[in-house]
Amino acid sequence: MFFENELPMNHEPSLDYMAKEWASDNVEEAKAEEARGFQSRYSTCFDYEYEMSWSALESELEFEGLKMTTEWKEITQ
Repeated sequence: MFFENELPMNHEPSLDYMAKEWASDNVEEAKAEEARGFQSRYSTCFDYEYEMSWSALESELEFEGLKMTTEWKEITQ
């Protein structure tokens, strides 16, 4: 994943790491809240939280005006 007008490097591994960390944190939070008898705003399903984390990242990048693409050559043309 590359960004227009940014360094020509693949940002996907670092964004994927962030999404996985957020998802793990949210799942842990959900399990802790449920153990205390509270209803959590997060899910205990990692896959769901992972997808929600990616969605949040993409929304934030879009808000910042960063245009994502999967190949560097697409941007340089």
